[in-house]
Amino acid sequence: MDCPGCGMGRAILSLSRGELGAAVRLHPFSPLLMGWTFLLAMAPQAIEERLRSNPWVSRVLPMLCLVTLLGWWLATRLWPRLPW
Repeated sequence: MDCPGCGMGRAILSLSRGELGAAVRLHPFSPLLMGWTFLLAMAPQAIEERLRSNPWVSRVLPMLCLVTLLGWWLATRLWPRLPW
C-alpha cells in the first residue's frame, strides 16, 4: 500500500523540469508544496517572523494540510481496497 507521500519526490523533480501535468499526476499536492517551500525560502526575514507569529499560519494551516493530505490518501488509496 502506498504511503500518503508516495510520488512526491518524483513530482517535485517533474516540477523542477517544468512538467506540471506529470507532477500533478504523480502527486496532486506537489505544486502546493513546491510553491509554499519557494515562498518560505524567498521570504524576507520580517515576513517569515510575521508568518511564524500568526497562530493561524503556525498551528491551523499545518494541521489543515495534514488532514487534507491524509483524507485524499484515504479516499484514493485505502477506500477502494476495503472489503465492502
